[in-house]
Amino acid sequence: MRWQVVRTIWFREVRDQLRDRRTLFMLLVLPVILYPLMGVSANYFIFLFAEKPVVVGVAGLEYLHTAKDLGDRVLPPLVDGERFASALFTEKQDADLIHVRTGDLAELQAEFEQGRLDALLVFDSDWLKHLAGGQSLVLRLHLRGEDPNHTEPTTIETADDQGQKAYMRLLPVLRAWRQEIIRQRMLALGAPSPQYAEPFRIPTLGLKSEFAFGRIFPFLIVMMSLTGALYPAIDLCAGEKERGTMETLLISPAERSEIVAGKFLTVWMFSTLSAVLNLGSLGFTAWQFGSAMVARHGESAFPLPGIASLVWGFVLLLPLAGFFSAISLAVAVYARSTREGQYFLMPLSVVTLLLTLISMMPGTELTPFYSLVPITGASLLLQDLVNARTAQDIPWLYLPPVLLALAGYCYLALQWAVHQFNSENVLFREAERVDLGLLLRQLLRDKQPLPTPGRAFACFLAVIVLQWYVGLAVSDWPLLTAVVAVQLIAVAGPPVLFAGLLTRHPLRTLLLGRWSSPPAHLPVGNTNGMRPMGATLFWIGFAVLAALMTHGPLVTTIEALVNRYPEIAEHLRELESRFRLDGPLPLQVFVVALLPAVCEEIAFRGFILTGLRNGLGTRHAVVISSLLFALAHGDPFRLVPTFVLGLLLALLATRSGSLWPGVVFHASHNSLAVTAGWFRRQSEAGSTAATWDTAEKLLYSPVGVIVAGFVLAGLTLWLLLQPARPLPNGFEKRER
Repeated sequence: MRWQVVRTIWFREVRDQLRDRRTLFMLLVLPVILYPLMGVSANYFIFLFAEKPVVVGVAGLEYLHTAKDLGDRVLPPLVDGERFASALFTEKQDADLIHVRTGDLAELQAEFEQGRLDALLVFDSDWLKHLAGGQSLVLRLHLRGEDPNHTEPTTIETADDQGQKAYMRLLPVLRAWRQEIIRQRMLALGAPSPQYAEPFRIPTLGLKSEFAFGRIFPFLIVMMSLTGALYPAIDLCAGEKERGTMETLLISPAERSEIVAGKFLTVWMFSTLSAVLNLGSLGFTAWQFGSAMVARHGESAFPLPGIASLVWGFVLLLPLAGFFSAISLAVAVYARSTREGQYFLMPLSVVTLLLTLISMMPGTELTPFYSLVPITGASLLLQDLVNARTAQDIPWLYLPPVLLALAGYCYLALQWAVHQFNSENVLFREAERVDLGLLLRQLLRDKQPLPTPGRAFACFLAVIVLQWYVGLAVSDWPLLTAVVAVQLIAVAGPPVLFAGLLTRHPLRTLLLGRWSSPPAHLPVGNTNGMRPMGATLFWIGFAVLAALMTHGPLVTTIEALVNRYPEIAEHLRELESRFRLDGPLPLQVFVVALLPAVCEEIAFRGFILTGLRNGLGTRHAVVISSLLFALAHGDPFRLVPTFVLGLLLALLATRSGSLWPGVVFHASHNSLAVTAGWFRRQSEAGSTAATWDTAEKLLYSPVGVIVAGFVLAGLTLWLLLQPARPLPNGFEKRER
């Protein structure tokens, strides 16, 4: 890729976008004026509605003043002039939010029916007499808009907002008055202290505004990042198709990947700029709104996050905007017009909204699982960064998995965009009518020799979805039986089914058959395409040696991370408790080591890797299949080690031209882990096995780890220098 060409395309697209006044207004001008207008509207709403007092009518106040409780004691005061008694309020300013109107019951009843009273409280002599006698009574309270047909005296039903607000403000006043009556009665009964009536107080929940601000702030940033990517992506792809300038760019000397890179940088720049402007405008509005609240209530409403939190929030914003830019570009290029592009990108907005709303649900916290979810993990991390006041409050442990996952998703989306631009059927797509029956007949009848990248990703999604549903279905089964069901149905099932239905030669698609050309890197004794026995034994021995050399350094690295971060140790202990295996060692090796090795290799180094190589090339296919392999395990703390293992397995598959060396490597690595865990549990139970001590010293000792690291580096370098086996393109022609 030539940077000079990419920069030329990038600057050209930026100039075109700067000439579009609609884009400038939506991305640059609207964020600057939107939030101040929202702040002014919110302030006006609070002033006119939230702080508007309610009017409560109190009938029978003369009976209340003369009523005696427990003989000769007057009831505690409830009304003082046109307000309720100030002793009944915990906050003095709350007393001004309730106005009291007293008078005759008939007059107050008429005003209540006319809607001039929000609530009506009625006292009479009989009710007060029963109260003084110690009976438990229900207050005669009426609310505006209440259902007249409702006859249950202990509940009130109303749909009127003003009536509901009157009830919420009146409720703590009546509770305080009831508590005062209880205290007075305790004194009359000879209690030494009025506190006997209230042995303790429960602190009230004061939901600080920074809590709500910390949830709303990331939500707006994520949505504005998406909005900043949608409009430029539609204009740069579907808009150019409408204007007829796409063909001019395609016939230029620039490669398709360079065109995508230039457009991607443009969309990324506008998406990031839009998010930063929204961030600044929203922060300034919040600060102004908080200053107004300080002047009104005497405390800060929106405490600002620390400098380190803002810096890391901006760092997180870059890959997030890059992910939105890449996926918007890939979807927009499929559209024939800007209107169709808006239709295509609408589901992306809905999915983004749903994933962001998950992070706003009460009780949702950043966990290892959520850190791998594309948008939810970033939104939860942004919440923690906004609420962090010092560097110690920043969730440092979750920064690497969230950033790496976002970078990986951005890379996948960008490769999808490159694939879309390399497809003439996508760039020059005409109007088409979808016939599901015809489409199915075409897929089953006109089978292709190899799967496409789209079908490879469809296979990956099928594996993920089936793992979820099958895992739920077998959650009550014995662990070993559940592992067998998940591996056979969810992991191996989709690639075998896809290869059998959608490809002409399933075994060759899954790298289980024989290639029609001999390997280029080893001498071949025959010419009929049969792999010689020497080459097979070589690759099996190579795989076993590589697995032995990988196990020690990998386990040592994980132990170092566990000692450094206690959270990882707790996570691994939880996994071990959930997946504690019982049974003889040979059965565990077969179920946990050999079976997953075969099933996962068929899926990720078989169908998925072959499909990706068919459209994206070997280098990108190796990286993408390894990333998908790591994401499929769903453990962010093992994301990097699993990705490295996926790279080694993909290199083995592409260099050997067969799936079996990867199966041997995978099974050997898993067998070592299962065996080490089994012997460790036996040792903890008291039956120490001396046969494992020697192997443990060789594998995990400092000298053994260093030697294994050097040998593994040499094996990996040798693999990288070997040419990749070509895909069997055109072998169907030679068979005819």
